[in-house]
Amino acid sequence: MSRTIVLLAAAAIGLIRAGHSLRASRPVVARRGGVADAIALTVSVIGFVVPIVWAAGDRVAFADFEPVAPLVVTGAVIQALALYLFHRAHVDLGPNWSSQVQLFERHQMITTGVYSRVRHPMYLALILFGVGQALVVPNWVAAPACLVGNTVLYLARVTKEEEMMRARFGAAYDAYAARAGKLIPRV
Repeated sequence: MSRTIVLLAAAAIGLIRAGHSLRASRPVVARRGGVADAIALTVSVIGFVVPIVWAAGDRVAFADFEPVAPLVVTGAVIQALALYLFHRAHVDLGPNWSSQVQLFERHQMITTGVYSRVRHPMYLALILFGVGQALVVPNWVAAPACLVGNTVLYLARVTKEEEMMRARFGAAYDAYAARAGKLIPRV
């Protein structure tokens, strides 16, 4: 059951991302990234792929342990919620979404939908997806891979993204940051 959940969840996240990646490109006015961002993205991709490799065969079977059914079910539910949040974050961002740390020519600051309460719901979704994956996968190597990879990506990018938004939107972004939490909604 765990292997099926991993493969279905990976397919779902891939389909969500692919659907939003098909948008026409827009002129970029600001970009931050470099070697550190490339490394963080690579770590994130590896963290996403390791559980798929585990699910598709016996490459890391040496680290398997007996699955715990309540944890697997809980993890699957967390992943389903994470996938919904991931989808909503993409929809709410619309043409402002990019897989890179960049701003477009007519970039808008989105403060509605899931962005009304959390400034980085896409990273929250990815981290939750990793938590769910860790509960679903009964393997000491593959279980934490996605969570570690997505956490590294978040830590490498969030400060750069917020600096760009502050530089572009100034006081409006500061006011937004005061009312919406980074990853945890403010009450």
